[in-house]
Amino acid sequence: MIGIGATISSSLWGGVTVILAYLLNPHLVAREIPLQRYQFYATAAFVLSTMMYPASRLRSVGVDKWVFTFLWFYVADCCVVSLLLSRDPLWAIDHAIEFGKTILVAWLLTKIVHSERDIRILLIACVIGGFHAAFMHTVGIDLDWVSEKYKAEYGVLPEAQAPTNLLLLPLFVLIAMLGSTRYEKLLGWMGLPIVLNSIVESYQRAYFVGLLAESVFLLLFLPKRIAIRLIPVLAVAIVLYVSVLTPENYWSWMDTINEPTKEGSAASRYDLYKASGEMLADHPLGVGYRSFILESKKYYGASKAAHSTICTVACETGVQGFCLWLGAVLTTFWILRRIRKAADPSNPHQLEVYAMGIEIGLIGWLVGGLFHSDHQTDPAYWFLAFAVVLHRLRFAPPEIELDPNAPDAAGSTFG
Repeated sequence: MIGIGATISSSLWGGVTVILAYLLNPHLVAREIPLQRYQFYATAAFVLSTMMYPASRLRSVGVDKWVFTFLWFYVADCCVVSLLLSRDPLWAIDHAIEFGKTILVAWLLTKIVHSERDIRILLIACVIGGFHAAFMHTVGIDLDWVSEKYKAEYGVLPEAQAPTNLLLLPLFVLIAMLGSTRYEKLLGWMGLPIVLNSIVESYQRAYFVGLLAESVFLLLFLPKRIAIRLIPVLAVAIVLYVSVLTPENYWSWMDTINEPTKEGSAASRYDLYKASGEMLADHPLGVGYRSFILESKKYYGASKAAHSTICTVACETGVQGFCLWLGAVLTTFWILRRIRKAADPSNPHQLEVYAMGIEIGLIGWLVGGLFHSDHQTDPAYWFLAFAVVLHRLRFAPPEIELDPNAPDAAGSTFG
């Protein structure tokens, strides 16, 4: 209720409230709260506030405008394919509309940022929310604050938790080292072992591989001076991960990565990839959003998720939908790379630090998505929005720092 009240007074705090409504997930982790549709109310208040206050004056630079052009066309494709080609159009269109709401929130996040301060507040909200989710997934369950049924791969978020952990982990690492204030750095250091422990608790091999990928890209992508400074942080993280956080059976489970054909769930991926190829060949325009599971019995012999972001997006929304979705992702990587290349290796700007964290987090998310269907992870689309904002702030900052609550002739977000 405090968040919704703040939302009405400022669209920026509306964005913070929506982010925290997802990451704090009070419906699950605060069982004494009777409210059921808190995310709906928070989002409705956020949308209302964006109509009441001036939109950001940040202008598109180069190709960054294409990120949401691709995403909105992808949403339209999801809806059309779901209505016309799904085995159960009502089921498919309902889920397509829910996904459309995710893109709407992400798009509105680009409209409420007026300055560097605003994007910093939104990203710190993500870090605080991620810290809380990881804490509840580990310590909270041990203390019986959260039901044990949410252990392992389930997590305490509305969607699977491990992909969100992977998205946020590089931000924890980088603000621990390069945060603009000591409080930011303290938050990074406090949250890093908790988020790592939450990834361990998921017992998911896909996200272990994603974690390895992030470690490699942290060293490869960052300027050499920063990468050298990062080595002690990674060393501490590795020691924590190997000797403190992981139980003995964890490594025997991870070792099955080396022989995927000998372990049942890993071996089944090959059959699912084959079934996905056959489904796509028969339905090149798609089978409808969230409808892979409805069609899989014909191709796989049982109702099963695709266990791959690429296969799911391609099969459900068609070749054209996959191209649109991939276009948004690749454009985001292009603008993040541009920010990274412009950074001063000896003294990167805070915007560039955030951009590096977002870029590497998205890589980890995509690597994990090779083995799980993670395309519905809400924070991933927030990160696409943040990338657009960071690009505009870096290359076309506003001439005048605006008060987002002041009357302005520029009109509202929808003006």
